[in-house]
Amino acid sequence: GTAGQDRFHTVTSTYYNKAQGIILIYDSTDKNTYNNISNWIDQITNNTNPDDIVIILVCNKIDLTDEREVTEEMGLSLAEDHELKYFEASAKTGLNVE
Repeated sequence: GTAGQDRFHTVTSTYYNKAQGIILIYDSTDKNTYNNISNWIDQITNNTNPDDIVIILVCNKIDLTDEREVTEEMGLSLAEDHELKYFEASAKTGLNVE
């Protein structure tokens, strides 16, 4: 993933062409990745017609409960604000990963 790094913003605009779905993933143990989701949503909005794309918000690393910086409520609120589908997952344990 690009983790929202500025150096990827110019490259990613080419990926929006004809995209049908976008998955935005943030790390539950790193609030900076959560905070950057709004920037990615802006990028998507500026480069596409968001009504034509399914956007899914995924909170990863939920197995690390002691290190969690972003609550489920925060994720749900962000998803609701932007009308996104929301899932919590753990790539490590396989929870909600298919």
